[in-house]
Amino acid sequence: MVVTGADDAAVVDSMNAIRATIAFYGSTPAYHPVLELHGWRDLGVELHRCSISGQWEQMAALVPDEVVNAFAVVADWDDLPEKLLITYGGLVDRLMYGLPVESAPHDVVAGMVERLHSGTVSHDRELP
Repeated sequence: MVVTGADDAAVVDSMNAIRATIAFYGSTPAYHPVLELHGWRDLGVELHRCSISGQWEQMAALVPDEVVNAFAVVADWDDLPEKLLITYGGLVDRLMYGLPVESAPHDVVAGMVERLHSGTVSHDRELP
């Protein structure tokens, strides 16, 4: 999963969308072993309880940033290619992630793809 956007506000919006996705998956008992592996068993139990009670709107708020950061690469458009390469470089030969095409200009997307294809990571700067 990828959390991204042009600026901090867009990243927050994206994070909230991914938070809801994680809440949905986390409410399913089949995914609880993944949460348990990270020490978040109680989160899975609570998400499941909310889902069977029909409290879908409240579930995303139960997922803390720590959980989102464990399951998603979080970066603005400028830092996303490097963060993806740092996270997955040498491990995979393909990545699929969605960008909000209505808000991501073609040249920005093309630049991200070019940087990913080049496979180069700048180690001389701090990433958030």
